[in-house]
Amino acid sequence: MKDSNQAITKKLRALMTKFARKLPSRLKQMEDHLNILINRSWDKGVAKQLYADLHKLSGTGTSFGFKKLSEKSRQMEEYMTILLKNDHNLQSRQVKELCGYFKELQRSVDHFQTSWVK
Repeated sequence: MKDSNQAITKKLRALMTKFARKLPSRLKQMEDHLNILINRSWDKGVAKQLYADLHKLSGTGTSFGFKKLSEKSRQMEEYMTILLKNDHNLQSRQVKELCGYFKELQRSVDHFQTSWVK
């Protein structure tokens, strides 16, 4: 039984490390989507993709027990829900709020990267 637990722990650790290594590219993709929404006219398809990326990140973070990372992605996801309901070009206040959420998410990812990727 002990060997079985060690094998499971090792596999879980490998999954967590893989997740951590993919975070920068996932975050870059989200940033690209955010920049489209901020610098061009509103694109509901891009907004939905950003929402989906945030939702996946939040869920995966929760699954692995990364509370802060999950919390920050969930906050931005919830804000995207509001924006998707409005479905119009972003106002300056909304841009500022979205950027603030994204910066918090970036900080959380940076902190997470420091502790998991070696």
